[in-house]
This record gives sequence, C-alpha cells and structure tokens, in this order.
Amino acid sequence: MSEKELQTRKVIIETARNLFRQYGYEKTSIDQIAKAAHKAKGSVYYHFKGKEEVFKSALEEELDHLKHILIDVIKNPSFSIENRFEQYIIRRMECLHDAYAYHITLMQDLSVNGSTLPSVMQLRKDFEQWEHDIMMRLTEEGIKTMQLQDIQPEIMADLIKMLVKGLEIQFFVQNKYDSYSPTFKILVKRVTQGFVSATPSMINN
Repeated sequence: MSEKELQTRKVIIETARNLFRQYGYEKTSIDQIAKAAHKAKGSVYYHFKGKEEVFKSALEEELDHLKHILIDVIKNPSFSIENRFEQYIIRRMECLHDAYAYHITLMQDLSVNGSTLPSVMQLRKDFEQWEHDIMMRLTEEGIKTMQLQDIQPEIMADLIKMLVKGLEIQFFVQNKYDSYSPTFKILVKRVTQGFVSATPSMINN
C-alpha cells in the first residue's frame, strides 16, 4: 500500500471514529463517512468492505495504541513492580478515555436492541486475553524478585481485570472519568502499595 493510500485510509478511520462518537454506530453511514472525509464513496469501499470493517479498524487502532502505551509501562526498568501496576491501571484508563470506538462497544453491551459485532467481540476478547497474560507475567516477575508475596498470579490477573472493567461503564458511558480521575489515581496508588506491603503476618491478622 502506497503512502498516499495509507494516508487516505487513516483519514477515513479518524473521520469515521468522530462520526461514530457523535451519532453512534447505527446512525452513521458510509455516505456520511465519505462526505465528512472529503473522499469519494468508492474510495471508502476501496479500503473497506463496509461500515463494520471501518468500525473494526478504528477499534483495532485504539487497542494497538493502548497496547503500545502499556508495554512501555510494563518494560520501564526505572519502575518497581508497584509502580508498574499503578501506572498500568492509570495509563490504561487515560488512553481509553479517548477511545471512542471502544466506548461504543460498551454502549452496545448495555443496549437492549443493540448487539456487539462478532468481529469486534473477537478483538475485545483478544485484548482481554492479552491483558490477562501481561498481568500474569508482571505478577510472576514480582514474586521472582521478592517484591510480591503470597499472591497467586492467576487470581491477581483476574482481580485487576475486574477492577478496571468494572469502572469502564461509569467512566466512559456515564462520562464520570474527568470528575473521578483525581480520586481514582489516589486510590490506585494506595491499592498498588498494598500489593507490595501486604505480608503473610498482616494478612493473617
């Protein structure tokens, strides 16, 4: 694909993401995307089979960007295990705050009449598995370096998943992220400090 084609594809995806944000998936058409992107309708169909593929590509871009950010956090040698858990959770939610295609999938989950597209559901499942594996490896590293004690990696990964997933509706569908963010960051810091400071004697008491 040429540089010009890549740029056109990027413009279409970004335009579609903004339209999906304003009007939702169902009310956005290929005609609207083409017009707003200042592209011929045929140009949109040259790059994408239809609206579902445009939406999937928008979501895929968001999740790929999120993975890149989170990998940088996980691999940062200057961070302790505690810092990595803390920054992982905070940066994850910061990035998803602007992930409008992802927000729509959350709304589709809540909609009585709506349904998440199969291809989109697979993308989310793959991302959730990726997150689970990352949290498992980070926990195992913490145990190996003796920064974590008496923690089962599988359970740790599940609990962190429950924590972040449980907040997504309030943050990104009910639009509470901006007002909750300062307190949320303080809470995350205190929770992740507890991962490291909790010793067997403290737990038993």
